[in-house]
Amino acid sequence: MFLFYFFTTLTKSLKALFLKVFPTPTLYFSEVKNHFLLIRTFEKQFHIFALTLLIILIFVFSVLSFILFKTFVKL
Repeated sequence: MFLFYFFTTLTKSLKALFLKVFPTPTLYFSEVKNHFLLIRTFEKQFHIFALTLLIILIFVFSVLSFILFKTFVKL
């Protein structure tokens, strides 16, 4: 239950951060048919952004855990 709450909060905050960094593309076009196309591309961009951030976090945590493991093994 805690993990579910943690990941939903994390995704909401990532989405809010993404919206602040990249403003919504609906501001640029007012036509209805372009609106749905832009929303779809925006969702794809968000998924790519979230996936890239997840890969970077996994890499950083794996490097940190490797460094910590090496320091404790020396002791």
